[in-house]
Amino acid sequence: MDPALKKAIELQRKGELKGAIEILQNSANRGSRIPQVYYFLSVLLEATGEFEPALDAIEKAVELAPKEADFWFSKGTISENAQRYQLASQAYKKCLHVNPGHVHALVNLSLLYQRERQLETSLEYAKRALKAGPTEKKAWLATIGTLGFLRQFDEGIQVCQQAQEIFREDPEILHMTGNILLASGWSDDALQLYERALQKAPDSVPILVSMGDFQAQYRNGRDAIPYLEKALSLQPNSLDAMHRRGIAYLNAGFPADAVRDLLEVVQKDPQKRDAFDGLLLAAQYLEDAEEEEIFNLHLQWSKQFEETCETPSSDRENSMPKPSSGQLRIGLLSPDFRNHSVARFITPLLRRTEGSGCQLICYSDVKQKNTFTEELESIGSVEWIYSYTLTDEALHQKIQSDKIDVLVDLSGHTGNNRLPVFAKKPSPIQVSWLGYPNTTGLSSIDYRLSDEIADPSGQSDALSSEKIIRLAGGFHCFEPPIDLPDVGDTPALKNGYVTFGSFNNQSKINQLTLQRWASILDAIPQSRLLLKNQQLRDARNKEHWLRAMESLGISPSRVEMVGYTESLEEHYLTYHRVDIALDTFPYNGTTTTCEALWMGVPVLTIPGNSQRSRTAASLLTHAGLADWVATDETMFVAKATINASNLEFLNQLRKSLRKKVMTSSIGDGPAFAKKFFDTLKMLAF
Repeated sequence: MDPALKKAIELQRKGELKGAIEILQNSANRGSRIPQVYYFLSVLLEATGEFEPALDAIEKAVELAPKEADFWFSKGTISENAQRYQLASQAYKKCLHVNPGHVHALVNLSLLYQRERQLETSLEYAKRALKAGPTEKKAWLATIGTLGFLRQFDEGIQVCQQAQEIFREDPEILHMTGNILLASGWSDDALQLYERALQKAPDSVPILVSMGDFQAQYRNGRDAIPYLEKALSLQPNSLDAMHRRGIAYLNAGFPADAVRDLLEVVQKDPQKRDAFDGLLLAAQYLEDAEEEEIFNLHLQWSKQFEETCETPSSDRENSMPKPSSGQLRIGLLSPDFRNHSVARFITPLLRRTEGSGCQLICYSDVKQKNTFTEELESIGSVEWIYSYTLTDEALHQKIQSDKIDVLVDLSGHTGNNRLPVFAKKPSPIQVSWLGYPNTTGLSSIDYRLSDEIADPSGQSDALSSEKIIRLAGGFHCFEPPIDLPDVGDTPALKNGYVTFGSFNNQSKINQLTLQRWASILDAIPQSRLLLKNQQLRDARNKEHWLRAMESLGISPSRVEMVGYTESLEEHYLTYHRVDIALDTFPYNGTTTTCEALWMGVPVLTIPGNSQRSRTAASLLTHAGLADWVATDETMFVAKATINASNLEFLNQLRKSLRKKVMTSSIGDGPAFAKKFFDTLKMLAF
């Protein structure tokens, strides 16, 4: 053995990596022709996090020994650690050229293609890995994971069962089985497997992250945080754990903490698009964030991702369908065609395509269908295309082949969006609408639908990458459930006191919002406050907000909190207990504002400087309730006081409000659909 290599190995065994690296670098500088010198040097440099020097070293090793499969494999792993994924893919393929049965190269290639959502190719490599190494656990894990992403759940569960026969009670197999059960809708069974996996491997960071993410998405953000903090204590540099803790903070109602975590993740790995999306969404909730600062974050997202995923402009121009003067083909792309607030605003369009001169094609990116998905799919003459398992490139090609004239994004930077598809510009006209209260930041999206109140002319234009199209009468139309409960009397007539309420997501409730609400309660001493949201299932959350209100001089006895309700009917019936609804700031309620109005409950708001803080003002004005929009906190309190003192007026308004809303522009489905379709035809033709 080469003396320098022998000495370096001895030092490495003693933990003296710096000395070992120095010896090998000196040997390399003297022009060593021994490939193992460069290989071992790359391994040590990789271990110390010096990925670029490690790449230089392994490059020399494969140059000297191009038929060493393990050298090519090592180049692949170093490239992945350096976030140079294309280089990693090339290296693994070189490894397979030398050794077609290299199981670990096959597995890693499968995972790389999985990361890029090239799922069919990912599955091909995973199954090749299984064939080459039927007892290699990573091959089973890669296969199960890819089948889950492909939503081939039946086969995925069968593979899980086969794996459990080989790796009985193995925590990684239990964990991956839990993942595929969760993806297929078996959340309780998934939780049991996560718990079993944690019993076997209580310090497994991936399992802790999955358990934390499960709690954040299906149970309670607060319950998620301890799992994720333990993961970070075991692996402080785990960006997955930090990312998921950020999402847990947001779901638990602590957007400032969410922004802190997500910003750190993005700074450390700007390529983590889902974390960057989470950061942009969380920023909408911050009361002290400047609008220009938020806009610049969106532009940073675009700079980071739009250029890397867009189709060259010449290719776009040559392949794009050109709008004709015939029927306009409109594509709606969303992961929220399910029991989700977005769907309530889409339904008026789905019902009224006939005679519009437009054909609607819904690209449904729904992970898990529910009964409301089936209800939507049964409406009218809309074409439905299930797109969740399509890669971004495949979906781009599908939209092009469907000859879509106008493609509408309904997600913005919310979860599971497909903005990279829009960056590829599959349609000549692209529009952002509805699901996100801000610009996307993408130059490839041409227009954003809004209105003059939500986005005043001359105020919002400079902070939008898209051209803002302001719809007369507003850009919302809400269709409530068919079996909506009747409107009741204003409860103060029976209670003897006025109850203010907010059913908004806890993340929208901040110190500014609480101060404004407390000012009203202070001005009307007998009044009470009713809060309702899913996060209030947790007694700790209730205690947090009770103490927060108490610190503002409001007795806990005046504040009632309601958590999750079992049925939609029960949710709407809770409005029977509210006299006046109070908005949140700066992120207004949209669905909750519409729900309140349909249930006869007027809403008080103070508009801010952008769509996120002006949506309620838009809805109220277009519903004929402009006098419920205050210009400042003084007027906010005054309007609450005046209206709360006139119960007869409140009751009359309550009894007439549903009809008033139904005949307004935010409730008139046929008129809104005509306006929407006419606007898109105007943009296309």
